[in-house]
Amino acid sequence: MTGGQPVSRRRQRYSALSALGIVMLVTIVAACGGGDDGDGGDEPYQISLVTGAKGDDFFAAMECGAKTAADELGVDLSIQTPAEYDPSEQIPILNAELAKSPDAVVIAPTDDTALIAPLQQATSDGVVVTTADTVVDDPEIAVSEVRSDYEAATLQATERLSELIGGEGKVLLIAAEPGITTQADGKAGFDAGVEAEPGLESLGTEYDSFDVTKTSAIVSATLASDPDLAGIITLNGPSAAGVVNSLKRGGKLEDVAYLSFDALPIQVEQLKRGEVTELVVQKPFDMGRIAVENAVAELDGESVEKDVRTDVVLATPDNVDDPEVSKFLYKGC
Repeated sequence: MTGGQPVSRRRQRYSALSALGIVMLVTIVAACGGGDDGDGGDEPYQISLVTGAKGDDFFAAMECGAKTAADELGVDLSIQTPAEYDPSEQIPILNAELAKSPDAVVIAPTDDTALIAPLQQATSDGVVVTTADTVVDDPEIAVSEVRSDYEAATLQATERLSELIGGEGKVLLIAAEPGITTQADGKAGFDAGVEAEPGLESLGTEYDSFDVTKTSAIVSATLASDPDLAGIITLNGPSAAGVVNSLKRGGKLEDVAYLSFDALPIQVEQLKRGEVTELVVQKPFDMGRIAVENAVAELDGESVEKDVRTDVVLATPDNVDDPEVSKFLYKGC
């Protein structure tokens, strides 16, 4: 989208002070007959990054991308992260950052509706908002939304799963919970993929709330009711441990094809051991970098792309150590 020439409040204050300084300088020169002209630079933009959850290497990679952009652009970046992926924890952190009057906020919303009110208030106060990974259900809030195309990626993963199981069999999707845009998009992609593959029988979508114990229980219950389960897709890296544990306990590790989104270190090890069939690797580093770049561009009054979709990479045991794949595995700075 094209920005409307916004100027940060910080720069406005600085410009006013600079103008006053010029008047004072002229007065001094007139009185004293001389003096040096001083070149004062603009104060750096203040940008707050609020990610999803501590201890998650996806968000660590996002932070690294944001830091890289901030360093290159000369802006001050404050990074805050809730302990858990929960809007009740994220909103107070966001409000605390907004109380500092930043020029922009980059956020990975943990809920598509709960974050609307505080972000609307932010934009009303003149704060530029960009989102990374997830979005809120109000397209007017963020000047730029940077994310994976989850629907297309999950459709692709479902097609790949069909190939791995010979085009037929029962398949299950495990998502985190409703209210997160990536999960809704992923479900839509899975449903479309199953519909396009007549040999697949969907066992539906189960939600684990990022709880490994719950993930494990879901898989164990599914194996009990449908011992001929052929394939599983999980939309989030933390689910992988629960899936693998249950498949091992049920003696089904070699019988069930398993595709998981993300590339946390534990998942990469599972992939190399053959416990995860393939990984759908997103690009959180790029999300953080682009979201900060677009926030700065908007502050500078430049044209900003509203809907930015980053692609995914499919990691297999054979290619995971290839530099063209391994460079996207999740890690912090």
